[in-house]
Amino acid sequence: MLTPEDALKFLAVDLRIADVERRLRDDKLGLLDDIIRSYHNSVPFQNLTLFSTDEKDRAAPTPEQVKQDVLSGKGGLCMTQNFFVFYLLQSLEYDVFLISSNVSYPKNHVIVGARNVAEKDDKYLVEVGCGFPTFQAIPLNFQEESPVYQHSFLEYRFVKKGEMIERQQRRGDIRPLAPGQQPGTWRRYYDFTLEPRDEEFFREPMHTVCTVPGTSPFLQSLRIITFQKDRLRAIKDWSLLEEQEDHTLKETKIHSMSEMMAIIKELVDKIDQATVSKALSHWREACE
Repeated sequence: MLTPEDALKFLAVDLRIADVERRLRDDKLGLLDDIIRSYHNSVPFQNLTLFSTDEKDRAAPTPEQVKQDVLSGKGGLCMTQNFFVFYLLQSLEYDVFLISSNVSYPKNHVIVGARNVAEKDDKYLVEVGCGFPTFQAIPLNFQEESPVYQHSFLEYRFVKKGEMIERQQRRGDIRPLAPGQQPGTWRRYYDFTLEPRDEEFFREPMHTVCTVPGTSPFLQSLRIITFQKDRLRAIKDWSLLEEQEDHTLKETKIHSMSEMMAIIKELVDKIDQATVSKALSHWREACE
């Protein structure tokens, strides 16, 4: 999907990563970590593109759309972000595979796995498309629990439960508490197995995410998530979320559509204002 020339140009120009060919030989894991972190800071996670599409025309993006949306700086949801990084790493000759994950609905998320990165038979999780920070490749060869990671505002870990691996989040997790859940405790975010899946496997589940309300929040709730120097600046419906020096989040209410348009222009300046206006109109209709 991406040629090696496409990949090297993207890394140099968009992610500002140099000396890639040498590092592919001598520092493959360090390079992978740099790609993941720089990608978070460069490509927005957003559902403006989905909302701007008329309901009858909504569908999961094609591989060509994935490539166009990332190379143009627009970004997108998991099926754009993680598929693009899958194509990118393939073109750089990483041993990568696709993973199906369950967030709030079966098979509604796609992740990337990487094998044989630093040593034979090692396995890593590559995640750039869930909206929460995951600033490095996560080693999956742990016995029962991974170390606890603190990236940006969020504390998270991974726990093995048989063949299933569960991502859990604690401090900084801004999701509403479910019945019986207590603040400050570990909460499941998603789970997955390491069974490799081909691209065709995701065609129907990702189409469902883009067309069926309730299979994800992205057909009802406005989400625009960016990281700037590893700090969150995001929109969730009528709230602006900004990470502070102490890694807590400050929430500011957005009071008007003109204010919303201005903030969106700051966050995702590669998406034209006509597209933004149409997306906001469809979002407000979905909220009614």
